[in-house]
Amino acid sequence: MQKKSIARFDETAENWDAKPTRVKLAHAVAQEIISTIPVHKKMTSLEFGCGTGLVGLELAPKLQHLTAIDTSANMLANLEQKMVQQNLSNITTRKIDLCTEPLPEKFDLIFSSMTLHHIPDIPAILSILSSRLNKDGYLALTDLDCEDGSFHSDNSTDTRHNGFNHKNLGKLLTKAGFYDITFKTIFTIEKERNNSVLKSYPVFLATARKT
Repeated sequence: MQKKSIARFDETAENWDAKPTRVKLAHAVAQEIISTIPVHKKMTSLEFGCGTGLVGLELAPKLQHLTAIDTSANMLANLEQKMVQQNLSNITTRKIDLCTEPLPEKFDLIFSSMTLHHIPDIPAILSILSSRLNKDGYLALTDLDCEDGSFHSDNSTDTRHNGFNHKNLGKLLTKAGFYDITFKTIFTIEKERNNSVLKSYPVFLATARKT
């Protein structure tokens, strides 16, 4: 991720949880993962692009261990404060860019929310994720359906993709070594655009397993 994008996330970390829609989306993602994937206390997990942990903190109590990674030190600091407040000891945080820095461990579950559209090379990151999953491990990716580029009001977020086509992403997942691939619309974000008219942006959860 580019330095300007990391700097922006560092700057917004303190107030990241202040947007109700962001919190509601994270809750919807966590609950859908729990209802779709057999999450259990012997499962090790990785969340990439964890941000302030809005999704991961809901899943962590149901896991043996969660490794939460992000490129923003301030996002991770926010998460670490909440870990202390919630007395959660089974989360390890790491400042790492998974696109460029190796991660030696393998996991039973890897998940992310609204991270994929910031990553330039989708086939490469899917290959990396596949390599970090145990056989028959689970992948859960949440992101935007294809949109017209209006979701972000400016380019300061380093957006690389205006959402994703399910069929095309499914093909990339298959090529990366995943099977049992499913897509489900789980949330809709509404934003004021064009003379204060509300515009809807559907959000999907893609789940798959490692061959």
